[in-house]
Amino acid sequence: MDYEKQLISKVEEIAESYPVFADINSTITSISVATLPASTTIRKYYDGVEDKEYIHELTVKAKASEREFATQELASVGQQLEKIDDIPSGDNSYDFGGINVTNEMFFSEATTDGWIYFKMQIKTLLTVYKE
Repeated sequence: MDYEKQLISKVEEIAESYPVFADINSTITSISVATLPASTTIRKYYDGVEDKEYIHELTVKAKASEREFATQELASVGQQLEKIDDIPSGDNSYDFGGINVTNEMFFSEATTDGWIYFKMQIKTLLTVYKE
């Protein structure tokens, strides 16, 4: 299933000011998208098709001096993702059902070398087809 790849592409379209990475942030100012373990199956059908909820965490990493812009960028990403009608699969492995921000942006940490991290969690509804 190619959903995470498609989601990262969509976040890249929205967050033009920051590079986007899977799972962890880079050594530079960036946004990362990671799948969390709280993802679950809602319903299974006899033909192997499943309705699923996927939980992802979006993290922005920025220097403390960039705090205002970085938090605005992450908040904008969340708002734009909630408005999206479709994130199509490139391999027809799923149908998109929508995104909701389930955990609004929050401060996560600050490092001694001047980096700050803010996070947000989203929930995606997908119908996943049997391979």
